[in-house]
Amino acid sequence: GEILAMASYPTFNLNNPRDLSGVYTQEELSTMTDIEMTDAMYALWSNYCVSTIYEPGSTFKPFTVAEGLEEGVIHDGDTFYCGGFMEVSGSIINCHEHSGHGTVTVKEGLIQSCNPTMMQIAAKLGGVKIAKYEPLFGFGNRTGIDLPGEEAGLTIGEKMTVIDAACNSFGQNINVNMVQMAAAFSSLVNGGNYYQPHIVKRIEKSTGEVVKTIEPNLVRQTVTSETSQMLRTYLRAGVDEGLARKSGVAGYAIGGKTGTAQKYDEYGRVSSGNYICSFIGFAPADEPRYLCLILVDEPRVSSIFGSTVAAPFVRRVLENVLTLKEVPGLTPETSYQTVQLPNLVGMSA
Repeated sequence: GEILAMASYPTFNLNNPRDLSGVYTQEELSTMTDIEMTDAMYALWSNYCVSTIYEPGSTFKPFTVAEGLEEGVIHDGDTFYCGGFMEVSGSIINCHEHSGHGTVTVKEGLIQSCNPTMMQIAAKLGGVKIAKYEPLFGFGNRTGIDLPGEEAGLTIGEKMTVIDAACNSFGQNINVNMVQMAAAFSSLVNGGNYYQPHIVKRIEKSTGEVVKTIEPNLVRQTVTSETSQMLRTYLRAGVDEGLARKSGVAGYAIGGKTGTAQKYDEYGRVSSGNYICSFIGFAPADEPRYLCLILVDEPRVSSIFGSTVAAPFVRRVLENVLTLKEVPGLTPETSYQTVQLPNLVGMSA
């Protein structure tokens, strides 16, 4: 539950918080009204990680798989068919792979980020069961992190329709904040233990005397250790052989999930060309110690996917953290090399 690092961009100078010159040009500043200037400062001072909610997109898919495993409606090795789209309640919902993934297992559906696979799992679960898991994972409620301005997020809850459940399965029509996602995802891979996230570890006097130590607060169990083990296996495969390959760190077992979500305008319409790209990764994959979530809001690049925009940054962070903390890497496998020896028969030293 310890938040070791947190950052938002654009940043501002704490010694001069009203200076907007690093964000706006002088021409833009000269045309701003007092109200616009105040709104701009409030936006700059806001901590995106706790005060902004967003649709998680495909980083939500591991939760759908976990729910299916927990409820026994799917099992490891079950197969699903993806033809590139599904019709749900009269609406066509596409997969990112328009030609379809064909027949895939649960694991393959997750590491290839297949929407129809998730929608079929959601259909087996039903809206009532899906709605039951939302508060269990902490979605729709504040985490209680020791920071101000936390948003609770948005969930549909018991009013979830068939099409709501289908969209929810791949991370649409649910809004979360980054701390919520990090805390919930941690429980997926750490054995099912949901810890309350916190920034402060201890409070000391100026003399160094410890006044208070913040102990880990285990709030509840979200999934069984068996389901957590299965998710770790799947999410590691996502890095080793799936869409998350750009997050791999040489010498370490990494697990993670990509996410790419469309944004909407104030009228609820899809905002053309605007996306949120994210990646959530953890290491070591078999015994997780560190988790990193990076989100890029409205990237301006040619390839707009979580795998290309966010995953490389998570890799760099995890690589540095694992090195800094001297976390043991994978044990190198013994390698053999075949060589041709000279014929020494009948010869002496």
